[in-house]
Amino acid sequence: MLQVKEDPSRDWFSLLRKPSGISEGFRSGKNVVFVNGTKLCWSPMDGRGDSDDWRGTTGGSIAGLTRPKYTLELSAEVSVPNPGYASVIRDSLWVTSFFMLPGKKGGITKVGLSDGAVTKCKWGLGWPNEVIEVPEIVDSSNNSYNSNNSNNIIRSGGSHSPHQGAILVCDGFFVPGKNQGGIYMVVSPTFPTERIIQVTVPKDGWYYHHAVWVDMTGDGNQNDILAARAKGIGEGGELVWFENQVANGWKENVLIEGPDVTFAVVQLGDDDTFEVIAPEFFSKKVMLYSISRRGVDGTSPPSIVFSRTIDDNCGFAYGIALMPASKSSQNLYRNKIIDGGGLQKSSIDDDTSFTHVIVTNHENSNYGDGDNGEVFGSCEIGGAMFSYAVPSDWRAGSWARETVSSSPFEVCSRLSFQPGAPGFPYIFKPDLDKDENYIALAGDGSERAYIFRPKEEEWTTGGGKSCLNYELMAEIEFGCTVGSMGISHGKIFGSKGQGRMANLFVCCHENDYVFTFSFARK
Repeated sequence: MLQVKEDPSRDWFSLLRKPSGISEGFRSGKNVVFVNGTKLCWSPMDGRGDSDDWRGTTGGSIAGLTRPKYTLELSAEVSVPNPGYASVIRDSLWVTSFFMLPGKKGGITKVGLSDGAVTKCKWGLGWPNEVIEVPEIVDSSNNSYNSNNSNNIIRSGGSHSPHQGAILVCDGFFVPGKNQGGIYMVVSPTFPTERIIQVTVPKDGWYYHHAVWVDMTGDGNQNDILAARAKGIGEGGELVWFENQVANGWKENVLIEGPDVTFAVVQLGDDDTFEVIAPEFFSKKVMLYSISRRGVDGTSPPSIVFSRTIDDNCGFAYGIALMPASKSSQNLYRNKIIDGGGLQKSSIDDDTSFTHVIVTNHENSNYGDGDNGEVFGSCEIGGAMFSYAVPSDWRAGSWARETVSSSPFEVCSRLSFQPGAPGFPYIFKPDLDKDENYIALAGDGSERAYIFRPKEEEWTTGGGKSCLNYELMAEIEFGCTVGSMGISHGKIFGSKGQGRMANLFVCCHENDYVFTFSFARK
């Protein structure tokens, strides 16, 4: 067991030589790693060129498969108040912060991946969740968004033109004072010209966790927004899209009730439809929805033309990530990933297909009946991580479920509403030069982060089923809620990271840190 804890005696590290290329004010670390209760002697960002002397390694020859060997280093820590979500967009790490106090606004912090420079957005939101990149095709240089909405929020820090890019932020949660969420565009974030624009019309009780840029109208431009939203505690969920009407703002369109937290977007067939795979938390299901851009009759607005249940015995379905097919087997799967949920975009090409859907169920015995599905019976300590194999007949075939891990995700959160476990899964390549996928898992209420590696091949076929074969590489205890992770590749913060290797950014909510773990070739 690995543990990361703050050690006050490490304050003297701030006097050490700052590593080359690091921004002023990016201090050395105060946290240390314990392995089975034994403290290691080095701190992250202490200016040494070596890794901490603990490693999760994978290598050698297993069933004839030779795999590169990796080390995993606690390489940096970033001080952010109550970090919630981490998103890597181009050359920056974006971290949202949220607070339980009704009157206290949440914030958004930007960390430069090259130099560690820390800047903050000046405008706060009630409970900011995921941060999404705004594509260049979306014109965010004017004030026209939702211009027909008298409640539209436009706050300016200066001149509106020119601007320095934009981010999209999902906002809100069910706790009192935070439950009127929305989707917001922050234009020129952290710059003097920063302003915030409300995309959604305010609705009491509704909040948003995830949104995706898609082409909903068939014009070839991914400039419309598809989102899931929830109301209260189980009062409803909706899959909704917002049409980008440019000068006339955004038009809201509800597609169907059900999706409430997150989802993935794919294309499973060769026609004009695309599909949404959604773990539905409050309805305890994993669903598939097929959307036609031209409606049922081919001339109507976009609508759901087919739906089916993938699993209705999965407990409180929560996070999702798609397992990409290996490069050698891409032509075996007639599908395409549009948005892979927790699948890191830097790990795939534009036309990548997928073999499995990874879903977590976010369990806590305090949620009610504690039903985790037939795999767990009366288990009350948390949920699991499942995989669903994509059938050749995705409409009528069975999406066979297997348990990737149920290694126990014990809920030990000290927060008042005590989140369940586990949280969101992430699929990434430790080395972009190797066709090998690892799974990182935010434990959420288990107060841990987990890394899983393939045992032999990433999946095998036998008995009529395709099964993922993964094992636990590392379990890291932080003593606080671990709600989200971000992932980048390459060098970071001046001297950390390596080549095309992965860096994991772990949000540790109550401890006010984002910890960075870097992979390296051994």
